[in-house]
Amino acid sequence: MYRKTRTYMHREEAGELRRTSAQKRRMQDLVRTSYVNCAGPKSSSDNTPRDRDRVRYSGLAEALQKADFSSIQSLEEPRKRLCVIYSTVKSNIRTEEIIMDLTDCLLRQEVEEIVETSRQKGSMAGAEKLIECLLRSDKMQWPKVFTVALEKGEYGEVLDVWICDKAHPSKKDEPVKESGDENSVFTVHFTEQPTIDNNFQPAFATQSHGNEATSTQLMGATRRSIKDFKLRSYQEELAQPAYNGKNTIICAPTGSGKTFVALSICDHHLKSLPKGQKGKVVFMATKVPVYEQQKRIFYEYFENTEYKVEGFSGEENENVPVGMKIEDSDIIILTPQILVNCLTDGSVPSLSIFTLLIFDECHNTIGHHPYNVLMFQYLDLKIGCPGEKLPQIIGLTASVGTGKSRSLMDAVIYISKLCANLDIEEISTVKKNVEELERVVYKPEKCICETRQREQDPFAEVIRKIMAEIEQMAKSVFPHIETMSNIQNRQYGTKQYEQWIVSTQKACYTLQLEDKIKESHICSALFTYTEHLRVGQKKWAKKIIY
Repeated sequence: MYRKTRTYMHREEAGELRRTSAQKRRMQDLVRTSYVNCAGPKSSSDNTPRDRDRVRYSGLAEALQKADFSSIQSLEEPRKRLCVIYSTVKSNIRTEEIIMDLTDCLLRQEVEEIVETSRQKGSMAGAEKLIECLLRSDKMQWPKVFTVALEKGEYGEVLDVWICDKAHPSKKDEPVKESGDENSVFTVHFTEQPTIDNNFQPAFATQSHGNEATSTQLMGATRRSIKDFKLRSYQEELAQPAYNGKNTIICAPTGSGKTFVALSICDHHLKSLPKGQKGKVVFMATKVPVYEQQKRIFYEYFENTEYKVEGFSGEENENVPVGMKIEDSDIIILTPQILVNCLTDGSVPSLSIFTLLIFDECHNTIGHHPYNVLMFQYLDLKIGCPGEKLPQIIGLTASVGTGKSRSLMDAVIYISKLCANLDIEEISTVKKNVEELERVVYKPEKCICETRQREQDPFAEVIRKIMAEIEQMAKSVFPHIETMSNIQNRQYGTKQYEQWIVSTQKACYTLQLEDKIKESHICSALFTYTEHLRVGQKKWAKKIIY
């Protein structure tokens, strides 16, 4: 017994020694960081990437220099809050969408690690890495910058638990009366559209037949040659603004043959250039399978002509002199990131070397998407070099989209921003030849079914039992959970229950216990339980669909 006790004591002493050593190493790192920040001019031997990163720990360096840690300590509250809502943040944010807004709060090496982690292991792993880096950041502005990034990305669920403003409570904290009867009628709209592997096939008539061809005939014609096709009237209507040289978004349904409209625009563009001027066209696709399909179509269409076609994608781009190939080609099909990389490394000097840029799925030209990165450079040229020759812009999409708009005005603003990003002069849609379009393009049938809430819902009963068990687990961790919110008489699936979850999570910020370790464990546990209750709440609210 004595030997066991002695061994246990040795283990405890060794663990304490390891913790003390780790703390000493951490303090030494902080002191070295402070030295790098506070020292004078560095020699060339100090100018390493690691040293350059350390220079950015300015807040900690200043605190050590002045022996005043009040500013650093003020970050403890947002750090604690971020720890508490850890699971909410990592499950709801997309790191690649907000990382560029947080570069001022992170080290360059940290940004690279976060991006690489997201690329290799997924967005949730990247979010975990981002939280880890924010927790050790000494930048005073990081909580505010993080809030702005969440607002910009419209992460409402995260903002609800991140922003804790007692003086200005959000509307979700105010009790809302439920309206309507439990036996009210719900209307579910269900539509289904078939997948068409070669969606361009039924959208064209052949030159050899005056009458409209059947699908079988069209498929047979496609096997012979793409050149046997000619544009239908509605496709000519879509292409007309582009023929006139305008920057145009061509918006038409899936299966209407937008690829062949783009082919026709490309052909018309190259042939209509002034004598002696050489055209250079870029067609961009966001996904590799789509890129492969478009490359095959362009190759076949321009085969045995004076125009040279080349294609590049990320999967086949290794050890290929892309810049040289682009310079020697007339038509280039690629994924947009390749062109971004070429402009960055200088292998392509400027977008002004092109005469036509075609963006497939152009509704993606928002945020930090490669499409938008390219258009930033385009607009920089347009504003900064007024005399510079710019390429014509063509966008292809089945729908420009409305983002997260909740009103007609919001939708108008969203579409206007998309057009501004692409420098668009006209959105081309079918207006005169609608009947022809409807004959060619499959129109899904709409089936409207009325359903009434069932008197006995087995799915709802299962969810109710699960949520009740989760509530009991939360109460076992903190028996006074009911006192953390003023919202009472809540029922599963109601707005009051959603408000109770949010208000309980916010109350975790103000929870004060003498044992701080126990306080931290309770807050984390309550957040985990309430997040699971939120999932159950969503399932309950949608149970009528099932």
